[in-house]
Amino acid sequence: MTSLLVVSDSHVHNATLQGIFQAHPDISICLHCGDIQDDPASLKIETLYLVQGNTDVPTMPKELIIEIDHYQILIVHGHEQVVEDGLDDLVAYGKTKNVDLICYGHTHHPMVAKRDDLTILNPGSVAFPRGGKVFVPTYAIVDLGDDLTIHFYHAKTHACVDDLVLGSPTKKKKKSFFSFLKR
Repeated sequence: MTSLLVVSDSHVHNATLQGIFQAHPDISICLHCGDIQDDPASLKIETLYLVQGNTDVPTMPKELIIEIDHYQILIVHGHEQVVEDGLDDLVAYGKTKNVDLICYGHTHHPMVAKRDDLTILNPGSVAFPRGGKVFVPTYAIVDLGDDLTIHFYHAKTHACVDDLVLGSPTKKKKKSFFSFLKR
């Protein structure tokens, strides 16, 4: 099973990103959903997939499709799919790309949803949370196994905050909040 760090909207807070990487030394792959606004070369992680956000330099790719453990993953920022108005355009776009998981940012609001065969994930912002009831900086960890499992974490304390994002209490024992049936 491969685990992925999924972050977004760090807006010049590379030190926060580095703290996240240090808190999870066993995870070597990070997906950044845009608005880094900083030089990614200073980040110390084995593999970084990074897309352009609406405040980034235009030399970054606008989207990436990667395959990890037989999962097709689309990484976008989301502003071009107008995610602030809902997920319909993003879902329609993801379906044209034939992917299993869409990771996006832009809204700074952590969420996860399932639409048909697509899982849609916004890890929130590691620097500037906004929207909804979650006003803490967040990121997500995705475990790619037979089941797709997602947990949300506080970007400063690295504590699991699934209960804040999802509105349901978490147990002391780490239990998957969002696990899908075997593929």
